[in-house]
Amino acid sequence: MKGLKIYCIEFMCDIETVHKALNSLPFIIFMYFGLVMAIILGIKRREWAWGNNEWESVEHFNRVQKKWSFWDVLFIISTAIVGILAAIAIPAYQDYVQERFELIHN
Repeated sequence: MKGLKIYCIEFMCDIETVHKALNSLPFIIFMYFGLVMAIILGIKRREWAWGNNEWESVEHFNRVQKKWSFWDVLFIISTAIVGILAAIAIPAYQDYVQERFELIHN
């Protein structure tokens, strides 16, 4: 009987893992769509912007595109910095919470 209980616990863990994966499927699809759109926009951005026909001249178009490119790069760098800081801070905070929990309950 003891072996059956262990098997059931392991089986429940597997079901929970599958359930979590299925619940995160919309998020995974959203992230994939975002990646695909970023690539498409990176390739077609200038062509679509030029087709908009709201430019005073070619120089005006190039000036605006340079500004967009600057802010794109700045956004990517800042996102990477926040991601790196989060990758460092979140595990450190989890360790801190675990230590405080053990300290309080022991």
